[in-house]
Formats: sequence, structure tokens, C-alpha cells
Amino acid sequence: MRNGPAVKIVDDGVTDNFDFSMDWNDNPMDVMEAVNARLKDFGLEILNHPNDYGDFYAFSIKKIRKPAVKKLKVHPLTTLTLKELGVALKQFGEYTFSDKGAEEVMDLESLAEKYKALPAKEAAAVLMEVYKSKEHKGYGHSLAGTLIGEMQDWSELFDCPEIDKIHW
Repeated sequence: MRNGPAVKIVDDGVTDNFDFSMDWNDNPMDVMEAVNARLKDFGLEILNHPNDYGDFYAFSIKKIRKPAVKKLKVHPLTTLTLKELGVALKQFGEYTFSDKGAEEVMDLESLAEKYKALPAKEAAAVLMEVYKSKEHKGYGHSLAGTLIGEMQDWSELFDCPEIDKIHW
């Protein structure tokens, strides 16, 4: 005994044929929901066309329109910082990075100079990108804090509200 309506997709290589079957006691709307669920895998959806009494009588299939996704731009310094973090983690390992800290396994002075070459607001935004990054198991979180410690003499940086959100 099967559980609910069965939906089978047949691809003949030229066109996609959508076959489905139902038992005499299956609810037609349940069948259409099952078909619709399978069609979503193909980027299609069913539009139901009820009659005046609200009963289902016809349907059409259309492509699902996906909303445009804005591609977020990552600052080049964020990319460079995360790349150097990856190199340090690979060379020294996660344990050493966590135990000794970024200041022992990375050249933070030269990295801090690159941040100082930016306007304070932009540098704070880049530090926030590094802080929130999920790359390298979230080690960007601690690296951003360490970098802020390296730049303590840069008073304009500490006027930016993003810095208050980063734990250092």
C-alpha cells in the first residue's frame, strides 16, 4: 500500500514528461500538491485554476521566477586578510594559532599598515567583514580583535561604531 499520491518524473532526453498517478480515494488537491513539490526540483510550479464553486478543474505549469540575488562585494583587504589567516592556520595549525595567538604566527604589523592606509570608516568596515567571516572556522573573529589591538594608536578608528561590536 502506498502512502499518498505517487509522482514520477520521466526524462526522455528531448522533453520532460511529468507522469503522476493516484488511487480512487486520493484527494485531487493532495495529488496536485505532491506534483507541485516534485516540479519545484525542476524550477517549475503549478497554477491552479478553480471554477466558480472553488473546486479545482484545471492547472497550468510555469517556470518559477527567482528573485535577483545581489552579489555582495568583498573588500580586497578582507580577501587578503582571510588568505593570510588561512596560510597561518595551515602552516602552524589551529592549536598553535589559538594557543599562541595571531600575533605569534602572522605578520600583523604589515597587515595593520595596510588597514591604516584606508580611511578609518573603510578600515572598520573591513575589520567587521573579517570578524563576521565564516571562513577558516570563524578564526577571523579573533584575528579582527587582534588587529584592532595592533592599531590602538589610531584614534579615528575607535570613533567608528563597528569597532564597538568587535570583541578585542
